[in-house]
Amino acid sequence: MTGAALLARLSAAGAAVTLDPDGRVRIAGAARLPAGLLDLARRNREALADALARHRLAAFYVQAAGEALAALTAPDPDLDRERSGLAAAPAPVAVVAGKA
Repeated sequence: MTGAALLARLSAAGAAVTLDPDGRVRIAGAARLPAGLLDLARRNREALADALARHRLAAFYVQAAGEALAALTAPDPDLDRERSGLAAAPAPVAVVAGKA
């Protein structure tokens, strides 16, 4: 069984599964788990830790992407000022070599 599948089973059974900063898997609500599910989680602790770490990383990327998009779409008064200055500037004059 994959860590993701086991994580889904634990969550469906009402357990809260977390990964400590030191890499230890914590299962809250384990007293209510169906027989054998806690034992299965103990036997597959590394797979659970890997699934939780991947989930944490994916959540980080989603948050970072959202923050980057918000920063890119936020109004930038300096950019607006620069665009206004460029629009008001005289058009550049083309100079051909040898001619004035």
